[in-house]
Amino acid sequence: ALPLSEVGPELDALLDAIASAHAAGVVHRDLKPENILLDKSGHWNLADFGIAAAPGESGAAGTLAFAAPEQLRGTPQDEGVDRFALTAVTFFALTGHLPFVAHDPELQLWRQEQGIDWEARWAARVPEPVRAWLTRELAFKPVDRFATTAEMRDAWSAAWKSALAEEQETAAEKTHGKDARGAFRS
Repeated sequence: ALPLSEVGPELDALLDAIASAHAAGVVHRDLKPENILLDKSGHWNLADFGIAAAPGESGAAGTLAFAAPEQLRGTPQDEGVDRFALTAVTFFALTGHLPFVAHDPELQLWRQEQGIDWEARWAARVPEPVRAWLTRELAFKPVDRFATTAEMRDAWSAAWKSALAEEQETAAEKTHGKDARGAFRS
């Protein structure tokens, strides 16, 4: 699992990149960790537009673990499939686990419909603002997800920055508390 302080700004940049692709009429359709390459500075970059298509194309596409329900069903796909997949990648980056685990499309669809298992012990490391963002964008029905990549990007930026600020505030309080306890012992 990667720290939110790393994932936050890198996902901001990826969302800008995918928004540019969408503005050009391109849907990637296979966003997954293997298609996000690191440059020599460690920044994340989109790669492999091999099965990209225009919005409205249909047919099974993508990688099972990261594919949106509409991809698994083979129905027409728009930019939302990229947003769903990028959110699944984000979940994986933050937790080290896939949001939904299955070995065939029908079981994967069932798991997606059930939603994320936030009771899993490894899910506890995801702070609430980010958890809400992940839950919304990994919703089973497209209508329950963000309507645009710009809306998703703005919500992500607010969520991770808020969560990081809360983490830093908590850490500062703990450090201050230790200093105060030490002062009483002197």
